[in-house]
Amino acid sequence: MNNPDLLRESEYNEKQIRVNWFNLVGKKIPNLKWRLVYAISDVDGLVPIVHYKDDHDNLPGGTAEPSETVEQTLIREIDEGLNMKVISWELLG
Repeated sequence: MNNPDLLRESEYNEKQIRVNWFNLVGKKIPNLKWRLVYAISDVDGLVPIVHYKDDHDNLPGGTAEPSETVEQTLIREIDEGLNMKVISWELLG
């Protein structure tokens, strides 16, 4: 999995950011060190957005713990951020 399906570079906070995008739909989860996991979900046709105390909004999700898998991180973050349970999920990328 060395060749991304899409490569983008941009500047953010005066730093050059390079993002590799991989299409993982229907593929096995790669054995990578996952740093962040976010959920794009559909609950009755609506996408939940978490509003944080510091006045910003984001998709539910966050930082993976060192020993967590993608699925474990997703389940924990959905529970913490939305007080909901994951019924089913599919990796997008």
